[in-house]
Amino acid sequence: MIDVELVKILVHAVSTDIFHFLVIPVVVFSAFFYFFGIVGILQKNGKKSRETRKFPKVTVQIPTFNEPIAIRCAEHCIRMDYPRNKFDVIIGDDSSDKKVSAMIDDFAQKHRIKVTRRGTNEGFKAGNINNMLRYSKGEIIVIFDSDFVPPPDFLKRIVKPFEDKRVACVQSKWSYLNMEQSPTSKFASTVLMVYHNILARLNNMAGVPLLFGSGEAVRKNVIEKLGGWQEGVVRLSMATRPSIFTISQCRAKCLTMCARCGHNSAGGLMATQKPSLSIKDP
Repeated sequence: MIDVELVKILVHAVSTDIFHFLVIPVVVFSAFFYFFGIVGILQKNGKKSRETRKFPKVTVQIPTFNEPIAIRCAEHCIRMDYPRNKFDVIIGDDSSDKKVSAMIDDFAQKHRIKVTRRGTNEGFKAGNINNMLRYSKGEIIVIFDSDFVPPPDFLKRIVKPFEDKRVACVQSKWSYLNMEQSPTSKFASTVLMVYHNILARLNNMAGVPLLFGSGEAVRKNVIEKLGGWQEGVVRLSMATRPSIFTISQCRAKCLTMCARCGHNSAGGLMATQKPSLSIKDP
């Protein structure tokens, strides 16, 4: 005969132990959040403007494969508050679905956006971006995954750090549009928030900032000097080897500005944990 009272006592003891075990990381992460929050406020108050007054030429690249949602991303890109003659948008369409390609073509014709196609998905995302690089006129390359929704001031803010000639790349934070959609999206958003607000900042402070594959900007001449992105991987965040992409006399910057994406998945979570480009501070 099972002693119900004993079971209750055991359940209570186990649940209490689990609670105490989980409290420790919560307290630690909360302390980090408060610390970086205060640092962010002080940095914000100490800077008159985070937007550039100089407007270098920028090419926005949107690689896509059978994703009509790339049109939404392009719509937000062409609305960005930046001199229209100073930036262009390219959709790299590797789609095998002709209906999706037709939708992209229709949108591109109406808004004078360039569409590049290879007729293959060889090299995956990295191969697509390398191909777009041939048609990119900007001195700074901004990359968005097709489900990203950049804010209107994105370009002005992400190009500002490039006023320092030693800066080779800039990475924005990510956030999710559909945080409340499901338990999975809530969990993924929480992991992403911890990574971008704590771990990425610690990396940056340690002099090893990272690129995550989207919502980022890189000098075109730096990409060309390095021979382009490493092809053969699905995600750009896995597309470089830190030992190869270590650049002397260059810097990387991480912004607190958010580039929001509309979906999340286990693959998306894994992508945030793989370094793309490591830059050494001189």
